[in-house]
Amino acid sequence: MDDKENPLSEQTPRDAGSETGTGSLADSGQDSDSVGDDSRWVLFRDVLKFQAKLVVDGLRDALMIPVSLVAALAGLVMEPGNPARLFNKVLDFGRKTESWINLFGRPEEDPGIDELFGRLEQRIKEQYDRGGITASAKDTIDGSLDRLNEGVGKLRQRIEQRVTEEVAAAGKNDDRKA
Repeated sequence: MDDKENPLSEQTPRDAGSETGTGSLADSGQDSDSVGDDSRWVLFRDVLKFQAKLVVDGLRDALMIPVSLVAALAGLVMEPGNPARLFNKVLDFGRKTESWINLFGRPEEDPGIDELFGRLEQRIKEQYDRGGITASAKDTIDGSLDRLNEGVGKLRQRIEQRVTEEVAAAGKNDDRKA
């Protein structure tokens, strides 16, 4: 299967020259209707990546709370001449990990965690190309999403029809009163 048939290989403008595939649907400047049905897989990838980054960032933050307090206290007790030295090391570590996590995907940063996501995405694409479980799962999910979209579309039409009927009936009642 070539890349044109593989929705998992869809690249956004920022992806095109990137080995890590750090681009997103939002970066493409296109809405989901103009991209097509495969854009939902790009969105799915972006949401999963963002959620994973939020978890990593949250764990780092939870770890930094006690570490920063211990560093500050240790600096006060053990290094009265330079009490902020250990705390500043914690801040440096925080800056480095913040850059590595790259929560909001700034393109000028080093790949960091995005490189890991790029490798994972490449493995998933390879499995999809071989027709493995990823392909069958994708087909099942696509079918379910298509049926859901169809059902929502029918519901929207029924609601619009009902609203139109109610507005027309209200207009007739207003005409009778006048």
